[in-house]
Amino acid sequence: MQIIVHGDLPEGVRDHGVFAAPADAAAEAHSRLLAARNKVAELRTAKATADRTLKCAVQKDDGRVDLNALSRTVHRLAKELAGAEEELEKAEAVRAAWAREHQRMRFAAIQGALREARQQFAEHYREAALALGHYYALGTEARELANSLADRLGNGGIYYSPDLKNVLAEASEDPNPLPALREAGYGELQTFQSWRRHCAIVPIVKEKS
Repeated sequence: MQIIVHGDLPEGVRDHGVFAAPADAAAEAHSRLLAARNKVAELRTAKATADRTLKCAVQKDDGRVDLNALSRTVHRLAKELAGAEEELEKAEAVRAAWAREHQRMRFAAIQGALREARQQFAEHYREAALALGHYYALGTEARELANSLADRLGNGGIYYSPDLKNVLAEASEDPNPLPALREAGYGELQTFQSWRRHCAIVPIVKEKS
């Protein structure tokens, strides 16, 4: 059975508009599929029961059961089951068509989102690298100032007051936020592009022209 989504809609699906309201049409196709499956299951059970009843009646053949009526019931159920199975096949094809259309539309949307995500990453990377560069520059300046403000002792040693030590300790801390993010419940994304999954954040500054 050929299903064409662009152009004529699949049989049994109202013309909601593929691009206007695809969710409604896809939901209808899914509901139709579930109904078709239930119908086939019910008829298969009914026919199996009728087959057993007819078989037992034929074997008994005591004249107390209308074999013709039972036979007509079996044939009727067989015909209804064949029709239901055909409807199920169509419903499955329609549902598959809408699933493929959804994938096509999602793929089209991803193309733009992919470029936007990369642009956002580039902007965030620039800001992060500049912030890291600013952090290291401040740390270097803090160390230089701390050395200037420290007291020189007569024995040649240098005494750093507690406030100087605190700032120096803070400037020496690792600014990498990844461990904290992992503790907060974030995990590393694994993709087929693992060989280039990491982008090092390096401290940068705007070079003077």
